[in-house]
Amino acid sequence: MSTDIITTSDLDEATVVLPAISEHSGETYRENRLDRWHDLTVYATPDGDHVCHIEFCTNWQEEMELDFLIRFHALAELRQQLIAHSKTIPEYVRGFPPLPGYAQRQSNLMNWIRARFGDLGKHLVTDLRALGLE
Repeated sequence: MSTDIITTSDLDEATVVLPAISEHSGETYRENRLDRWHDLTVYATPDGDHVCHIEFCTNWQEEMELDFLIRFHALAELRQQLIAHSKTIPEYVRGFPPLPGYAQRQSNLMNWIRARFGDLGKHLVTDLRALGLE
């Protein structure tokens, strides 16, 4: 497990450090380093809930790296939220120019990225189930 942490703080309150309990990176696929990928990390909160940090990473100049947080208690909630998030991927992955000649390539790219995200989510849920989360 790496030393990744997520911190939350208000101006006048102490920072809270949450331990990472599971993390999965989509940076490589079949031993090839990708230009775009997602990393998923789950943290345990002091109140017994969990937070899933979704990090979108990219090497493309026209795209921004983004972070998303999902707070959940049960694995069913996390699965639903990951499925919902996968539908938003075309909103932040730029991909090909919005021209008719690139429509099929863009569709293929979005399907491929969503499939990689789905695989990553399945591995994460399996890992969390093995840790005893239900």
